[in-house]
Amino acid sequence: MKKKLLIFDIGDTIYNEDYIRFVVIKSLIDFGNELNKNLSFEMFISELKECSYGKRLGFHYELAKKILNDQEHDIWKAKEKKISLQRDKYINLFPDFMTFARLAQDKYIMGIIANQPREMRNSLEKDQVDKIFHFIGLSEEVGLKKPNIEFLKWGIQKVDFPLEDIYMIGDRLDNDISPANQLGINTIHFDPKITEKGWTPRNVQESLYIEHLGEHPNFSSEPKDILETPNLRVSNFTQILDYLQQFETR
Repeated sequence: MKKKLLIFDIGDTIYNEDYIRFVVIKSLIDFGNELNKNLSFEMFISELKECSYGKRLGFHYELAKKILNDQEHDIWKAKEKKISLQRDKYINLFPDFMTFARLAQDKYIMGIIANQPREMRNSLEKDQVDKIFHFIGLSEEVGLKKPNIEFLKWGIQKVDFPLEDIYMIGDRLDNDISPANQLGINTIHFDPKITEKGWTPRNVQESLYIEHLGEHPNFSSEPKDILETPNLRVSNFTQILDYLQQFETR
């Protein structure tokens, strides 16, 4: 059996980032209310529902610029940076990833190409995920960001694999699937159900946010063009293994 190269994104593919987004949003609302801005989480969710795909992740930044003056905005951005630096406290591995990794690491070569800060290594090392991968490319360290195809090339050049034996696995059609299709490698869109991402809400606001994500995901799962069309869409890691195993006798 020829080995294959599996390239993974990190955010919402290996790690669930929904909670850290919630924490950042909550920090803005709480800070705004310290300044008597009269904000509520319910108001935020209501306005967020009106945003189109691609703008939802940046909506709280737009709101921050709208409600905070320059000095206040700088103070809040420092709070947000602190959260990012401690991201290992706010993200969690997908529940079935390590089971998948144990089964896959002897059969496949695996790498990471992800738009992530260098602090992401803290989580990878803490969870011993870094030991699984042949290479790890974080955008802040490499100096490239997806969807720039040069970032994918950076990883591909580290191993000697024909394009037909390489698979890009990620949650973003625009950042993961499209550049991989441009290069002619196989694409797997990772699109898990919100209830299977491993975050159990502990209060009303967390429940409200999860309910919102179930109805209005951060990213569209509908391709806008042929380049965003994956070879396969899966909702869990078992489906990835099942798909790859059909090629093992070839």
